[in-house]
Amino acid sequence: ETEARKVQAPLSNPASTTEQASAPLVEVAWYSLRGQVPSRRFCHGMALLADRWILVFGGTEVPQNTDESTSSDMHTLNDCFMMDLFHRDADTSALALCRQVAPRGRSGPKIRNGFSMVSLGTKLVVYGGGIYPEVYYNDTWVLDLHLQPDVSITPDVPGANLGADFGWLLESDEGLSLSDVVVNVGGATASCRHFPAHRAVLCSRSDYFRALLVGGFAEASQGQVSLPSCNPEAFETVLLYMYTGRLALQPHQIEQQVDDTAVDLDLLQAVKTGNLAAATHALACGADPNFLDSTTGLRVVHLPCMPGVPEDVSGQIVTLLWTANADFSIAAANGAAPARLAAAHGRKVVMAALVKALRETPCFSINEVYDEAPEDWKSLLEDSSLEPALNVLDIADQLGLTHLGLLCEQWLARALRRANIFDLLRISDEFHCMQLRLICFHYFKRHRHCCKAAAFKSLPKELREEIVWSCQGV
Repeated sequence: ETEARKVQAPLSNPASTTEQASAPLVEVAWYSLRGQVPSRRFCHGMALLADRWILVFGGTEVPQNTDESTSSDMHTLNDCFMMDLFHRDADTSALALCRQVAPRGRSGPKIRNGFSMVSLGTKLVVYGGGIYPEVYYNDTWVLDLHLQPDVSITPDVPGANLGADFGWLLESDEGLSLSDVVVNVGGATASCRHFPAHRAVLCSRSDYFRALLVGGFAEASQGQVSLPSCNPEAFETVLLYMYTGRLALQPHQIEQQVDDTAVDLDLLQAVKTGNLAAATHALACGADPNFLDSTTGLRVVHLPCMPGVPEDVSGQIVTLLWTANADFSIAAANGAAPARLAAAHGRKVVMAALVKALRETPCFSINEVYDEAPEDWKSLLEDSSLEPALNVLDIADQLGLTHLGLLCEQWLARALRRANIFDLLRISDEFHCMQLRLICFHYFKRHRHCCKAAAFKSLPKELREEIVWSCQGV
């Protein structure tokens, strides 16, 4: 891990508490190394160029596989490495990118350690050193790196992150002392929270606040805005977004109670061994009848067509998979569909079951339980971990924060799994999250057996019909 922290670094042993309190603060940063990383060594030279690059030259190498090396294991070097301290990876953590600029053995300074090295512009001057105790040098070398410097700006340079600077207004006492409006969130007096804010920020970020605080409404003169229908905890996240531009929601943690892949593997094993009861249980838990076995390239629907399990059991498994909306037209890795595999292995009972499955498509029950969506659709949500994002999305929809709504939509899409697919579909339909809606339909198309779940019946009739059409390719 990389981290930066401030540590107390006294330059001398303080004689009193006062001297200790005045000791300077030194910024310490740990850098990860990537690329061509120098080997472990000592008595080498290091020089800083333009506050950006560090050059490492020579020294004595210590083998990587031992902590206590003898002199015979060590080798003196004359190689040269460049570290770029301004390189950053995707999460902008401290990272030094290394590359070898002068391989060992090339013409140049002989192998050495214990020398002096200083930088002059883009060149380095090396003097003296040697190989203890065999030889010492008094020669001088100039290493010209032929750099073509450019101006590189890292994300952590002060002033580069506008969101962090505006976040100071919201997260510090000094910034909040400059506030000139209060947002009252929550209807009940006990749960109502008061958020001091800055009308310039609110008006610049939201048309809703701009209309209230700049137009002729009472809020403009009172300096008070009330949002009685909003969740206070969610609004705190929304307010932070309005200042910093980032969505402060924790990454979705998938519950470990029923893992999607584990259920699919249970079904795969049950079909392989002909365990009809275990296969029935796995399908009831939501296993995918079209699951692909990456080791063999065969799907679950192909396994009953292969020899090994008695034919009568395999025929029952085909019927079971058919009731779970398995796709018997999917070809195996060799291009053969299930019917062709069964014919090749002479499995007549399986062939009969497959013919029936291919002729009779199981019907989706789209007219059961509800003709219209329940009024309190939020009460049907089964995955409570989606609630924080849902509350933020609700406020973003009310305040017209389109970008925040898309961030919530992205967060919800990354949280998609079999246990919450119906929740996410309801959310996408309610808030018109078209990209999330498309992702949900794509999931149903790949996992058609989900339409047999009880939760499918709780969806609005129009939505159920659209899912059926999507699954059937209409």
